[in-house]
Amino acid sequence: MTRLSHRDIDTITSDLAQYNNHLMTSTGSGLFDIACCCCGCDPSLISQKAKIFSMQVIPVTAGIGVITEFSETVAGILRFLGLKAEVAPFADVTGLAHAVDNKVDGVFLADDSTFMALHAGSFSRLDNSIVTGQMYATVLDLMGRGVPDLGALVIGCGPVGCSAAAHLLGLGRRVALFDINNSSAKDARKELLLGLAGSDGLAGSLGVIDDLERGVQEYDLILEATPAEAVLLDSWLTPNKKVAMPGVPLGLSEYGLEALGTNLVHDKLELGVAGMAVGLLNIAMTKNRL
Repeated sequence: MTRLSHRDIDTITSDLAQYNNHLMTSTGSGLFDIACCCCGCDPSLISQKAKIFSMQVIPVTAGIGVITEFSETVAGILRFLGLKAEVAPFADVTGLAHAVDNKVDGVFLADDSTFMALHAGSFSRLDNSIVTGQMYATVLDLMGRGVPDLGALVIGCGPVGCSAAAHLLGLGRRVALFDINNSSAKDARKELLLGLAGSDGLAGSLGVIDDLERGVQEYDLILEATPAEAVLLDSWLTPNKKVAMPGVPLGLSEYGLEALGTNLVHDKLELGVAGMAVGLLNIAMTKNRL
């Protein structure tokens, strides 16, 4: 998980409406509906259940320490979605104890390596890296709607990229993997196939690319999940490319950012947090806790 800085997140809350409009233009759906689509949930039912589901974001001081405004930003995203959310009045274990004592339904907390959401009723947890991959895969699939046979190139075979690849396969997309370490991409392919039910029929839908430029030329749907800069070169960005980029920092130049316009979706927290929130509600309903 990339550790964000205050500068990465300081305008997220104030820009949520604008970002939601961008998602509507790019995918046809807003943040809340994308999360429901990702989780396979009915938005109207989730909206109804959200009214009685309480969430707290617990600041964590371990490691390097609290990122200024991180907890407030997460809570702001949750409230934008129409959920009941607040920042816990205490940090660390004391904050978690306070949430338990007050019978909070779900908690969000992050340290230097893990950002998770926990459903208090069942101790089921959601990892931000996994959910972010699933959410960006959903976004990319929505951006490619109308052309169902388009394949997707996933750049970066860490937790986010592998989660996205698995989700894209589940949505019926052909997927190619690229990693700067080609052996990592090959290992990821093997692990993905082992982990997917009915993978015998998916082997032909999941490949490995060893030349990034060739891969970008071949695939119009691109998901870039690396912590590197300038991953996609300006000359590769043709008008038909649709790009989802959960990677931080953004792997594009300023020209690339402008050239892609609404064919690019990128954020620092919004999609992952939305997916975690709706995922918690889905867990609660599945376990008959709501």
